[in-house]
Amino acid sequence: MGRCVTHASYLVISAILSATAIPAVLPDAMTEFVSPSPEDLADRRRDLRRQRRHRNLQALWRTTVVTSLAAGACWLAIQPAWLLRGPGQVQVEGNEFLTDTTIQDLLPLDYPQSVLAIDPEAIAALLQAQAPIAAATVTRHVFPPRLEVVVAERQPVAVTQPRQAIEQPPGLLDSVGNWLPQDSFTAVDPDWPLPNLTFKGYDPAYASQWPSFYATVVASPITITTVDWQDPNNVILETELGIVHIGAYSVNQLPRQLTTLTQLRPLLTGEAAPTMAYLDLSDPDNPTLQGASLPLDQNAQPATSSEP
Repeated sequence: MGRCVTHASYLVISAILSATAIPAVLPDAMTEFVSPSPEDLADRRRDLRRQRRHRNLQALWRTTVVTSLAAGACWLAIQPAWLLRGPGQVQVEGNEFLTDTTIQDLLPLDYPQSVLAIDPEAIAALLQAQAPIAAATVTRHVFPPRLEVVVAERQPVAVTQPRQAIEQPPGLLDSVGNWLPQDSFTAVDPDWPLPNLTFKGYDPAYASQWPSFYATVVASPITITTVDWQDPNNVILETELGIVHIGAYSVNQLPRQLTTLTQLRPLLTGEAAPTMAYLDLSDPDNPTLQGASLPLDQNAQPATSSEP
């Protein structure tokens, strides 16, 4: 009985395996997939050649376009309508001391010059590197072709002579204490007008005191031509009324000293004016002239320290 069951089970399993067997044609189908025919290979080679030609044509087209644009830009740049033919096409504004010709000669331009090839920022930086020019802006104009240059000049207010202990060439000082060598101005313009005020004994250490000192001096009705600061404990002024000693500079006392000097004008300029070596105003409430006291004119107006 047991052998009959076993034999029946074997027959059932064999029948199932026979029904689910893999068809015999599968290996042939796989072989056809991994091994393309010669016709397929030829089609693929034709497609690759066609794609390569297409890429080459695209590269040639891009190269042609870029070359044409570059050539066109060069052609436009050299056309007469875009050229600066001479300094007459450079418009200068804002200059007071420097002439138009002087500024035009500073520009690094070789005429004829294409206006499109000019770098405005580079030219402005070159101009600002010149001592007489504090600021500059440069603008290109195409129609009509021209260059617009706007400058702001430095305005020196005093010629400086250094202290004996300092090795420094003669220079120029502006109202806020910026110092520059005098020859840096005259090298640009030999006819640069020098200020009427002379600062003897200049020291860079005085730069912070100069703005307030100069503002007070220039506001005074008394003309001052020379400031001698060689001895910081006794600053000497050369004025239209004579030599004046003011002692050590004090930002609060200098306006009072110049007010006192203004009050003394009638006594120092009249027919009976005394001959003096110098006037001592180190104490503005007690001015002395060769040891003698002088009365004050109470109607004089005080000097102020405002900027001109």
